[in-house]
Amino acid sequence: MAFQSAPSGNEAAKIDDLARCLERLVEGRPVALFDWPSYANAGDHFIWLGEKVIFKHRLRSKILYECSLQHLDFLRLARLPPEAIFVMHGGGNFGDLHSHHHRLREAIIAAFPDRRIVLMPQTVWFHRHERLKQSARVLSLHSDLHIIARDQDSFETLTTRMGLHNCHLHIDSAFALQPIVTDIVAEMAMAPERDVVHLLRRDAEASDISARRADALDWATQDDLAKLVDRGPAIQAIAIARDIFDTEFDAKSWGRLCAAIRLFGTARRIVTDRLHGHILAVMMGMEHDLYDNSYGKNSAFCLSWTNNNPLLRFVGPSKRSPSPRAKGFRSPATEASAADSKTPPPKPLAAIVTPYFKESRATLERCIRSVREQTVPVDHILVADGFPQDWIDQTGVRHVRLDRSHGDYGDAARSTGSMIAVAEGYEGIGFLDADCWLEPDHVGYCLELAEQAGVGNCDYVIALSRDRRPDGSIMNVRQVPIQQHVDSNCFLPEKRFPHSPRLGPDSSGSVDRWRSRLLSFGEVERPEAGGRDTKDGQLHLHVGLGLSCDGRRAARGREAES
Repeated sequence: MAFQSAPSGNEAAKIDDLARCLERLVEGRPVALFDWPSYANAGDHFIWLGEKVIFKHRLRSKILYECSLQHLDFLRLARLPPEAIFVMHGGGNFGDLHSHHHRLREAIIAAFPDRRIVLMPQTVWFHRHERLKQSARVLSLHSDLHIIARDQDSFETLTTRMGLHNCHLHIDSAFALQPIVTDIVAEMAMAPERDVVHLLRRDAEASDISARRADALDWATQDDLAKLVDRGPAIQAIAIARDIFDTEFDAKSWGRLCAAIRLFGTARRIVTDRLHGHILAVMMGMEHDLYDNSYGKNSAFCLSWTNNNPLLRFVGPSKRSPSPRAKGFRSPATEASAADSKTPPPKPLAAIVTPYFKESRATLERCIRSVREQTVPVDHILVADGFPQDWIDQTGVRHVRLDRSHGDYGDAARSTGSMIAVAEGYEGIGFLDADCWLEPDHVGYCLELAEQAGVGNCDYVIALSRDRRPDGSIMNVRQVPIQQHVDSNCFLPEKRFPHSPRLGPDSSGSVDRWRSRLLSFGEVERPEAGGRDTKDGQLHLHVGLGLSCDGRRAARGREAES
């Protein structure tokens, strides 16, 4: 037989534990669900459907609002009743590998400090220690944030390395689909057509075996489920599903679930390096080989929950390395060694240009400090528009003095600093008014987005703005569309492109060519990336939606992989 009975019920018991934990956290209150997966990866769709089973079937929760990352409406969130609990989709995107999802998560958490917020079971993984620390600072400021890890290593990262409280450890939500998967398999009545299906990643998390199997299928980076989506039973054909899945989001996720079941049903055995390939095989009662992903997510999950499952054969060593060996992490000893090295530090990739006029010393110090504390090296060029302040010479910045004020809102000073930065070969050049500031990872994140787009695809990252009152609270002020206006503080141009028109001297000079396309990475990618005093409060910047200048070309953001 292709399918055995589901295993002894250990996974079902663990889902009961998760439901009881959520019951205590939700307390019968209505919920809003965030980050429906608007991309192909079937594993994230399993999680979404499992979460709907838990909240609608187990907890009988009233769901007031659902959204994908691309269609999040902050104003609508603000209008939800105060007792509503925000619930964020679980999966494998907590960290800096699939950063746009985690930054959306941080944006919501920062924007709603008085809401109870629950993060469904997540794998936690940061390649850069600096990004881990920055995220810990953002999350630790929320007093009613509850994070559920889905493996022991992630739980220890949250509690020990990040110092967060209100953390829990529970199994992946997809296991809540067990009775539904059983009914779908029975409804399809499939017979195996081949011995093995190889379901292998083709992305940054791919295992070593992926490169050796050119014939492998995948359900994310290459969508081998697309032709199977309409070949499963309707939701109404499965009794337990009828009263649970009732939205367009659910219907699309249902199609991905049925397609994945049909794909697995064509084989007697599964070979995979996808965590939810393992989870689906367990729920279908299929024998399978599981390889670890690139950073040990699969082994960490199995060691926490499914290692003794008789259907599982874990192949090869675990890729989970001790945290200090994570890419980009520098231990205290390494930092000390670097500090003692005679080798001069490399030139920063980016420069920030700040024109100033008659701002107070406290205002300028805040601006200077925010640039100095960036998580990547950044040079800061301050240009005095006729009224230089001598103390700035002692702060370690580049201090340029113009001999008179130009009365042009800093344009002459800003242009002077910009041309200096262009001539000296900085890869990225940002603008920051003297009454503005940046959060520590603002420049690093802008450079990261440009790098993800690829050389030749991005010439500058654009940021949106956020109003804050003097006490730091966020004001509900609608953004001016970027097609109408972009503040100079919102640009970080990239200087890497040999095909664009000159800004200054010709080939005999030191000014490279530039182009003028914008980068699009989705709405509300980064909260609190900077700020500015305003008449009514303070303005914070966050990397957000960009459109091409001619309305046609825009680089797309990357989807997360569960």
